[in-house]
Amino acid sequence: SRFKFTLDPSVVKFVVQTFQKMHEDNLVYRDLKLVNYCTHCGTSYSELEVNHTEQTTNLYYVRYPLADNPKEFLVVATTRPEPIFADQYLAVHPDDQSKKDLVGKKVLNPLTKQPMEIIADSFVDPEFGTGILKLTPAHDFNDFEVAQKHHLPLIQAIGMDGKMTENGGEFAGLKVAE
Repeated sequence: SRFKFTLDPSVVKFVVQTFQKMHEDNLVYRDLKLVNYCTHCGTSYSELEVNHTEQTTNLYYVRYPLADNPKEFLVVATTRPEPIFADQYLAVHPDDQSKKDLVGKKVLNPLTKQPMEIIADSFVDPEFGTGILKLTPAHDFNDFEVAQKHHLPLIQAIGMDGKMTENGGEFAGLKVAE
């Protein structure tokens, strides 16, 4: 007698009422969250459904001009240059004495020319690449966590269709591989 199907009208009504009450009590909210997403299938995947594989890929070195002296650069190593359009911040490790003076300074995004602040976060591995990390919170789970901690914005460079968004400037509409 207690058997119910998930989509029985009485169950659906109860769930909707519960969420409405929780919303009225400010217990639920809507926010952005990164998910594993397949642009081909148009669906997200649970972390349990993803098989991660270690890969050896290229490391690209990108020069970010200093905002106050564009003739000088900071070099950042990255395995993913595609979302540079969405980069808003660079990060260094707070205990890296060789880079502590960079915190609070600004560089220019090499593609959009928008100013980007340099922050400090312990997630940065000072031994990887140049010890400076570009943050693309809308496209990387680790960067997303750093952004949440520092209340940084999420700018999407790659759309749900796998193509560059309007943030890609002249490359908008192209697939990532292109």
